[in-house]
Amino acid sequence: MDQDIEQWSKSCYGCQLVLQPEKVEPMHIPWEHLAADFLGPLLSGDYIFTIVDYYSRWIDLAVMKSTTAEKLVEVLTQIFSTHELPVSITIDNGPQFVSEFFKTYCETNGIIHRRTTPLWPQANGEIERQNRSILKRLKIAQAEKKDWKSELLTYLLMYRSSPHTTTGVYPAELLFRRVIRTKSPDIHKYSETDSTVRDRDTEKKAKGKMYSDAKRRAITSDIKPGDLTLMKKNKENKLSATYHSDPFKVVEKKWE
Repeated sequence: MDQDIEQWSKSCYGCQLVLQPEKVEPMHIPWEHLAADFLGPLLSGDYIFTIVDYYSRWIDLAVMKSTTAEKLVEVLTQIFSTHELPVSITIDNGPQFVSEFFKTYCETNGIIHRRTTPLWPQANGEIERQNRSILKRLKIAQAEKKDWKSELLTYLLMYRSSPHTTTGVYPAELLFRRVIRTKSPDIHKYSETDSTVRDRDTEKKAKGKMYSDAKRRAITSDIKPGDLTLMKKNKENKLSATYHSDPFKVVEKKWE
């Protein structure tokens, strides 16, 4: 009866005129769409598994000795137990990512596994950029003869608590809705709205696309399903051809 009364009151035009304004819509949920990749092997024999949230640009990582699908799932389970399960994850076509074990894990947890184009790292550009920054930090630690694991943690704290160049907001604030306390004085006294962050993100990406397209003299491909085309292959030596000798038939064309 209470629900019926409430519904009837909401349908009253006079009541609607004097009601308080509706609350704002909730912000979009971070940690929905992720990108991930392995960095390594390092001189120590370790690999670094890096995972990035496309929205907040938050970075999580794990140092791993083994990169098997079973070990990968262990790491992902631990990370997701903290942040929740994502909607999708974009990863390349490494053997552990295309394994039946990893496929089953994603299907069981309702995670969409998006694969990047083979031999085309730009297809997962966000994680590639983050890995370059991490690798640079590791090189600095190596040159200064410091413990690279400790330096990596210091880098993570600095990165997570600094405004991102694209969003203009701390990754920690976009993910957790709060600012991480560090030893630096806290001068951050405002909070960006979700629409502002997304607008700035879109604008930055559009400008970056225009610059990159002009620099690489990019043109739109006219390849369509049913066409025969040559596919790029790994170069074995300096005399290796750029493409496979046998053409491949295009089954589907996707845009990222």
